[in-house]
Amino acid sequence: MNAERTDLEAYKRELLQRSESYRQALHKEVGQAVSSVAWVPKTLSTLRFASPILLMLAPAAAFAAGRWGTSRTATAAARPRGGLFGKVLMAVRLFQQVKPLWDGYRRGKTI
Repeated sequence: MNAERTDLEAYKRELLQRSESYRQALHKEVGQAVSSVAWVPKTLSTLRFASPILLMLAPAAAFAAGRWGTSRTATAAARPRGGLFGKVLMAVRLFQQVKPLWDGYRRGKTI
């Protein structure tokens, strides 16, 4: 009976030591996992900030490149060259597309 009790106590100590070593290993792994994904919140915050700006820059870049409203299949001779009035009209259309995005961005920034 006494030998059996000694064996059970030794087994219990062994289980406690193993449990403690597992607990410490898990603590280290969780710490490593937290440090390895620490960049995610900052990246998401940057994307939330930059997405309205990028949405506004895409039409502006197309306008600046001179490809606004042209198809790739149209030849240079077939499409009419726009003068000052055409450029002003394209700028107004661009502004009409960008203004709602800008207003939504400003509203979201003040809240």
